[in-house]
Amino acid sequence: MKRLYVVRHAEASWDDKFLSDYERPLKIEGIKDAEQLGAYLISKKHIPECILYSAAKRTTETAKFIYSKINDSSIDLIDNKSLYESSVNEILPMLESINKNYNSIMLVGHNPTITMLINQLSNAKIDDVPTSGTAIIDMDYTNWTGNLVEFIYPKKLKFLK
Repeated sequence: MKRLYVVRHAEASWDDKFLSDYERPLKIEGIKDAEQLGAYLISKKHIPECILYSAAKRTTETAKFIYSKINDSSIDLIDNKSLYESSVNEILPMLESINKNYNSIMLVGHNPTITMLINQLSNAKIDDVPTSGTAIIDMDYTNWTGNLVEFIYPKKLKFLK
């Protein structure tokens, strides 16, 4: 059994109307949420060996803020431009290609694909993953099924303090 962390990027800013969707950075609240998520993960010893993330600015920033809170330089960071606007069927081969090298992978991406991926791979049925929402799934990659271990998101984390 391997562990998969599926993360929707933190809240992004719409302040600069001249930026493309791909270039949008995180809002201050999004930065705080990503850092809070990283702190929570480290407190529960949920530490991925690899973080695979979309190369869009907001997903890159989310991944790096989580990484900075976990503060473990042995974690591999892999950006992938193909994760931006990818479908579940496009993400599965990416996961398959790197899962042989790791026991735990974090995927940081975009909705609606993140929600659909969690619902397809796990025994969960989630309507909509909020920004910074994270599903922790114990995966059996031989048959692509998993059990949801935990689903966390910023509002829930505020109650767990």
